[in-house]
Amino acid sequence: MKTGPYSGARSSETFSLPKSDDRVAACWPRTHLREPGRAWGDTTSSTRGLPYVNWSPDSVAHGVAAERALRASVADALATDSEKFSETHCENHAAVYPVTRKQRRTPSVTFARPVSEPEDVDDVSSTVDSACNLVRDILSQSDMSSSNQSKLRVVLNVLKQQQSEQNESQTVWKHKRSISRQSSISMSEAEEQINAAPYLDSESKEYVKTDTGLARRSSYRHLREVVRAVVFVNRLKSRSKSPGWSRASSKLSCSDPGCDFSSEIHKELEKIYNWEAFDVFYVAQKAHQRPLECVGLKVLEAGGVLRHFGIEIPKITLFLREIENQYKGNPYHNSLHAADVAQGVFVLTRALRGKEFSELEILTSLFAAICHDVGHPGVTNGFRINARDEDAVTYNDKSVNENMHCAMTYRTLQMESCDWLGGLSREQDSAVRKGLIGIVLGTDMAHHFAQLDKFKLIAEEQGSDPTKWGDSRLIAMEWLVHSADISAMSRPMVISARWTNRVLQEFYDQGDRERVLGQPISPLCDRNKDKEARAQTGFVDFIVLPTFNALGVVCEVTMQLNNLKAYRASYNEQLEKLAKEEADKETKAT
Repeated sequence: MKTGPYSGARSSETFSLPKSDDRVAACWPRTHLREPGRAWGDTTSSTRGLPYVNWSPDSVAHGVAAERALRASVADALATDSEKFSETHCENHAAVYPVTRKQRRTPSVTFARPVSEPEDVDDVSSTVDSACNLVRDILSQSDMSSSNQSKLRVVLNVLKQQQSEQNESQTVWKHKRSISRQSSISMSEAEEQINAAPYLDSESKEYVKTDTGLARRSSYRHLREVVRAVVFVNRLKSRSKSPGWSRASSKLSCSDPGCDFSSEIHKELEKIYNWEAFDVFYVAQKAHQRPLECVGLKVLEAGGVLRHFGIEIPKITLFLREIENQYKGNPYHNSLHAADVAQGVFVLTRALRGKEFSELEILTSLFAAICHDVGHPGVTNGFRINARDEDAVTYNDKSVNENMHCAMTYRTLQMESCDWLGGLSREQDSAVRKGLIGIVLGTDMAHHFAQLDKFKLIAEEQGSDPTKWGDSRLIAMEWLVHSADISAMSRPMVISARWTNRVLQEFYDQGDRERVLGQPISPLCDRNKDKEARAQTGFVDFIVLPTFNALGVVCEVTMQLNNLKAYRASYNEQLEKLAKEEADKETKAT
């Protein structure tokens, strides 16, 4: 009785494969390793011009049987009508186990003991043909987006390549079965014979070494790509069946899961592109003081990253909801501030003077903006260091709040229901993590002036297009998010005045706590001494204005600079009044 690609009664005599490759654990029948009519040790050439060299049986099994078992299993799994490839179990010859977050990009593939030798590659080829037809059917659908079409074409090319290799393997398999298993020739001698063959070019020599175990096998990367392709196809299929999903677009609508926003919120979110018109306080009011979920989803959708990376809306919604839950109810450092910074970063990334950032860089910048203050306790790093609290001890007094924000972000991302980055490749995931950590740590005001000097120097040397900065592109992203983080005073006066009241309230609350604890009161935190006009004009003159002047080299920030000048001018009268009062006090004192 046939079982998968293996069929026919064979000898029960078996030998174990080498254990050096932990990806494959299998046993293979010992019979039919040489072609009938050819003697053991025959070294004559074959149809492909490759020499017959006397290999040990272990090398033959490892280099041929294991590879064919692996390829056959992946091809068979690909043709299986399964909702989740990661849970597919191919009886008798393959089992692809569920993929965790740590393992998802290098799936663990193991194989049970096959019951017989492959009868013919036709069985395997038919499964690959079915898989190709499946992908072609999906491609033929008229509502398929261009982004998904390009991904599926890559999948189809990989399958065609595998199909071509399997067609060639008919001749190769006959060639390899005739290789001697009784010769005592060593692996080094075999490699010398291959290198000395005058009729083999370098590619053919490498091919022979790889397929017979003399060289490092290169097929695993190819098979891993096939597995990723299969996972992508199945995700695409399952996603197309979920409500609110359109393969033609990832644009948010009221019917999307988790996107039950009112029409008033949607109307305000349409202003997300406009620095002046968008009112995050209005969104918060209509969203029951939970603006981050609404704004976060909108900027990710408008930035094109949801569609480009095939991000599942339910997962990103749950992630944003969980992150918003972890923001505390501080007057200033709360989810409202995070939503404001996310919208600011979105606008600034669209205002670059040169080329736009890549989709991955936009995703990283928006991701960092959304999470850059998660869990903020409402006090500065200096307060926590003086108090020797747990996080200050954990992070050795270095960027305590910022390190905590990064850790909380990735702990949340590790939750299965919130892992919205699960579809990224290993390289993309590493780049996002590196970028987020760099950006969030860059929001520590202790590094402001050092970062300002570095940014100005690179901009002067590399020019106004940050996409041409090479390895320094991350510095541009860090400075852009940092600028948005302190941009509250660059909003229209009606908005910036509300932010000013909030930040001063938080500073004064910290000063009150420091007074009770007997600690030195931090600058700008003493409500009895620090005056609003002096504090805010000083912050604008020495921090915010230089920040946006530097950013103006790579971004169009004329609107923000005009707002800052108007904000600064609004305090002139108060400053004059304060100066007069102080002069009167000095006169009376003398």
